[in-house]
Amino acid sequence: MKNILCALLVWFFFNGIAGAEYAPDSHDERQENIDLLSNQCGYALDEDIASKITISSINKNEKVVSFDFYTLVKLVDRPIQGKLSFGCFVTGANTLTPGAAQKRTAADVITSEDSGGRYARKIAWQRKYEGNGWVGTIAYVNSVFGDQVRLASPDYFLICPDKRKFPCFSFEALNKRLNRKEADRIPKMLGGIGIIDSPSTTPETSGK
Repeated sequence: MKNILCALLVWFFFNGIAGAEYAPDSHDERQENIDLLSNQCGYALDEDIASKITISSINKNEKVVSFDFYTLVKLVDRPIQGKLSFGCFVTGANTLTPGAAQKRTAADVITSEDSGGRYARKIAWQRKYEGNGWVGTIAYVNSVFGDQVRLASPDYFLICPDKRKFPCFSFEALNKRLNRKEADRIPKMLGGIGIIDSPSTTPETSGK
């Protein structure tokens, strides 16, 4: 998000989206998209996370494929709608996965993406993240800062594996502002995401 003003537009957009009603995916449609995520990007969702998915969508061109999994989860004492998003290069693309040229923390990635912009995301915290058989970092953002003003933004979490050839992914709360306890629950809630080491997601390169 080079232009962080988009975050403000998203804030109004997702509040409208949250009130809309959608037909949930069938079990077969949901599983097909989860399998495609594994084959294309090397991420595996366990049954606990899969059971929370209500809607899923895929966008693909000749180079990049992206996945959005809309979820309904209970955090502390209320349900929260969210969006779990992944993106990677398609199988056979002769390039590194976005953001995978070097190992960086989630906070590093956010800072790099926002550098030079008028607004920047304010990182509330960064912590160690433990996935299913791998580790990385998770950074939490709930505001943007610019022109000497701090503005609220959607609750957003960026997770980056320590394995440098795998892309970061994100989770965003859609219908409610999270309180501190709810935000603290997100890393554990996302702990069932595994990594599959396969040639399609770890292309050989000469880069560092």
